[in-house]
Amino acid sequence: MKLAILTIIIDFIFLVASFSGIHFVKNGNLEFSLIHRELFIIIIFIWAFVYLIYRKLAILSDSSSFYRGIAVITKSNIIIAFILSFTIVAFHLMAISRIQAYGSCLLFYALEIVGYSIYYYTFKKKYFQIDSGAKVAPVKRSTYSFALTVIDSILLLTAFVLTTWLKRGHVTVSDDYIDILLVLYGLWLLSAIVTRKFDRVNFSSFYSAIAPCIKSVLFMAAGLAFIIFSLRLFYLSRLQIFGALPILLGFEIVVFYLYYSYRSHGGNVKDIESIAQVHEIHRKEQDDFPPAEEGVVVRDPVEEKLSNALDFLNPTLCKFINDSLDLSGIERDECALIHADNQFKSVASGAKQHRLVVNIQKLNDIRWINQYFLVVYSFLKMDGFIVGVAQTTDARHTHFFKRFPKYLAIILSLLDFIWRRMFPKLPIVQKIYFALTKGQNRLVSRAEILGRLYFCGFKSVAETEIDGRYYFIARKVKAPSLDENPTYGPLVRLKRTGAHNHPITVYKFRTMHPYSEYLQEYVYEKNLLEEGGKFKDDFRVTGWGRFMRKTWLDELPMLYNWITGDLQLVGVRPLSHQYLSLYDLELRELRQKVKPGLIPPFFADMPKTIDEIMDSEKKYIQAYLTNPLKTQWRYFFKCFYNIAIRKARSA
Repeated sequence: MKLAILTIIIDFIFLVASFSGIHFVKNGNLEFSLIHRELFIIIIFIWAFVYLIYRKLAILSDSSSFYRGIAVITKSNIIIAFILSFTIVAFHLMAISRIQAYGSCLLFYALEIVGYSIYYYTFKKKYFQIDSGAKVAPVKRSTYSFALTVIDSILLLTAFVLTTWLKRGHVTVSDDYIDILLVLYGLWLLSAIVTRKFDRVNFSSFYSAIAPCIKSVLFMAAGLAFIIFSLRLFYLSRLQIFGALPILLGFEIVVFYLYYSYRSHGGNVKDIESIAQVHEIHRKEQDDFPPAEEGVVVRDPVEEKLSNALDFLNPTLCKFINDSLDLSGIERDECALIHADNQFKSVASGAKQHRLVVNIQKLNDIRWINQYFLVVYSFLKMDGFIVGVAQTTDARHTHFFKRFPKYLAIILSLLDFIWRRMFPKLPIVQKIYFALTKGQNRLVSRAEILGRLYFCGFKSVAETEIDGRYYFIARKVKAPSLDENPTYGPLVRLKRTGAHNHPITVYKFRTMHPYSEYLQEYVYEKNLLEEGGKFKDDFRVTGWGRFMRKTWLDELPMLYNWITGDLQLVGVRPLSHQYLSLYDLELRELRQKVKPGLIPPFFADMPKTIDEIMDSEKKYIQAYLTNPLKTQWRYFFKCFYNIAIRKARSA
């Protein structure tokens, strides 16, 4: 304590000696005028402020390196000079001498260096056994963000132009403005280097991201003041020069917050990154998930547990589960009732396998839906059940039309659909969406929910709608899919069977909800086929998808398959494995001999049933194998006539 007080006293003596010495050299006496006394008081206050805020004494006491102590003294004196300059310029103290102000700072700095050197080598190193050869820990490499640098430079220009317009009422290009702007950019660059403002390491928290921005603006303000006072540029407008800095800081807070949110929550926006987890689960032995043992007596059924919990929350849900499942065969401790979103992994921490998982948290609020289903899959027994809830796009649409007038509901529903349904899928804006919302309350369709369940190894057991919410029950029946590219974006890649049973990838514009390709068997079992061979009442097709199918817009990307040779102009439809399984063996063998086409023979014969479609394709293939060129042209003109004249359309 005594040493600290002595150090402060000596440093204050250095400050007084510096100011007095420069005054004597400049004026030849120690008579202080009013302006000099005011300057001395200002310097004392700044010195005390820097001592307290910068914790100069504590850093010097703890420093085990001589050069670190010198660095601390240097930084503190630069801060004093900058704050002094800013004070003089801000209060327009033009009468103060630059020699007196900066000379005092410079001499004070020299005295501190000499005093610290004597203290370090004659006292501190001797009595505190400082190891001058101590190794310094390597400095971590910074991860510099070029994008932030470019954005921030644009923000600085915008702030300067806005300030000039507020001050002058107009913005003109003049030599003075260009000079000020160049000085601003020079100080901006220097402050960015000193504060490491664009280092991505800073974005571990919002405070650590914004702190360098505040330091940078203060550095720029002090630097501007130093230049103005040094060069006597008092004729320049202080509002125009300094006004750009708080505006810049305001812009930076917004932009850096968005960037911090993106790095924290929106850096990875593809749920299918969980494909590694799919592989991991798929490699597990089926013995890990044994089916329920038959004949085992259930001592404590789960009905009472669910009734006590769900009757309070949602009695209708309890009845739905009871009506859909035989709860008498499930033990109480084999059921997990949870309310979890992104923390669902904690539920799977136990080693015990479950038979039933009921999650009353909306699926819309779960950031990684595939990961959630896969985690539940991993700790469910084979033939175990998952119960979930979501608000579907259709329910959301109905909600708007119940609450608002028709035309307002249309506008609000459209905007809501664009924000909560389209933005999460678009390549660039999805990053902004997930950064702001963290993936919560986004829209999902019934088809996407069921498709994701089938993708993750489940099969739908029951569905219902309760109070505008969609509830589902699914059973674990198989290993998760190993498909790394489920369709999600506007352009879909469909796996189809080509000539010689060779798999090909066909490209189309999306007309169905995401993950719909995993529901072909489900839709067929529920609805069978309608006239024309299409699935009847196919809920997977969107409203705008029906329009694209009728106008053939969805098949435009298939021209790429035609150019690459996967398809020919006229030929049988490229079918999925599931749809192809509906054909008889003879036709499947015939189809292997020809290449699929852009225009199917369907539009030449216009069949109505699946049997008629198969007969049409057999007739085409047999004719093609006999005379390929003649058959192609004949079928092409037939199809063209039916499409152009008779208005035949794809359903």
